[in-house]
Amino acid sequence: LIEGEIVACQDDPAIEGVTLIDGMTVPVISGMNLFARHERAAVGEPPLTCCLPDGDEWSRTMLAPLVTAAGYRIVSDSAAQADITFTLDAHEPPKSSGGTVIRLHGDADSPDAGTGSIYRYDRDALLGALKSARAGRM
Repeated sequence: LIEGEIVACQDDPAIEGVTLIDGMTVPVISGMNLFARHERAAVGEPPLTCCLPDGDEWSRTMLAPLVTAAGYRIVSDSAAQADITFTLDAHEPPKSSGGTVIRLHGDADSPDAGTGSIYRYDRDALLGALKSARAGRM
C-alpha cells in the first residue's frame, strides 16, 4: 500500500477502499452509500424535482445521492420539466425545460469556474446552489 493511494474494498459497501496516511491504514467511506443511508425524509410540501444528465455514471453514483439527501426528487426523464436541471458542461444547454439550471465543470482549474458554473466535487457549493434554488422557488 502506497501513501495516499486508495485500494478498493469489496467486503463492505460502506467502505470505498483503504489508504495509508502517516503509516496507518485508514478506511475511505463511500459517499454514495453514506448519502443513501441518511436520505432525509420529505416533510411538508412535496420536494422540488431535479433533472440529472442521463447515462452519466458520476451523476448517478455521486450527484443523485447528494441531491436526494438534500431533500430533492430526481426526475429520470430528461424531457420532463424539472425545478432544477444539472448540466456537466458549463456551456451545455439544459435538457429539461424551465426551472433553475446548475452548471457543473469537472476541472478545479477550469476557466469556466468564473462563469457561474460549480466544480462538481465542491460539495458545499453544490448544496449552496440547491439551497439558493429552493429559496428562489418558495
